[in-house]
Amino acid sequence: MIKREIITRLKSLLVWALGFAFMIIGGMTKFDAFGADSGDQLNQFIQSMPKIMRVLYGMEGIDISTFAGYFGLLLLYVLIMVAVHGAFLGTSLIHLEFKERTADFLFVKPVTRDNLLLRKLAGGVLVILILEAVIAACCFYVFQASGQLALLPKTLAATLLTHLFFFALGFCLTIVLPKSKQGQQVSLIVVLLSYLSITLAQLYNQEWILNFNPIGWYNRHLYSASAGTLGLAAAILSGLILVMTGAGIYR
Repeated sequence: MIKREIITRLKSLLVWALGFAFMIIGGMTKFDAFGADSGDQLNQFIQSMPKIMRVLYGMEGIDISTFAGYFGLLLLYVLIMVAVHGAFLGTSLIHLEFKERTADFLFVKPVTRDNLLLRKLAGGVLVILILEAVIAACCFYVFQASGQLALLPKTLAATLLTHLFFFALGFCLTIVLPKSKQGQQVSLIVVLLSYLSITLAQLYNQEWILNFNPIGWYNRHLYSASAGTLGLAAAILSGLILVMTGAGIYR
């Protein structure tokens, strides 16, 4: 079952892997071309834009002349991508079984439901780890070229935890709402609300809103927060992942 989950998703894995490579490596190719003067000029140009445009494109409060600032801008879109992939992967694990009427067949096999669900979850997690390996390779390439390898561990931790969080959310919602595409729709709505909350938080200077959104919190605090704060955020996200996964299996 785990092998089948991987094989049936090979094409989508390739597409997502190319998307992440293009976003990270392609997006960072311009950074080395910026000198100190051009970086300052670009910052001035960004500040001359209306605030609503800076907020919508994730440029508010970012120093684009620094590596952390420039990559922080790309990180927002990388986190949105892993959130979308995680949510749809989590929903598809069970939703397709209901849609194709294979759930009844699986659930009457001489295997416990817990065993069956754990195998499907293992397949989904393995898909995530494959993509995270691609993200890690791309980040290692650009971080090493810029001499910023110290930022690599926290970057990978942020993408992995965000990936798993929305994966667990999609898995749980699909089991709670199994009879239609409601699980998928609600998962997508949560991702959209996550992005919207970032926009509203920056537009109205309400930073506390970001505390309820892993995408926004990591985008704003990943490279500035202390190790203890990052560890606490990781522990909270890990706890939520376990709760949602356990609730889905129990249901």
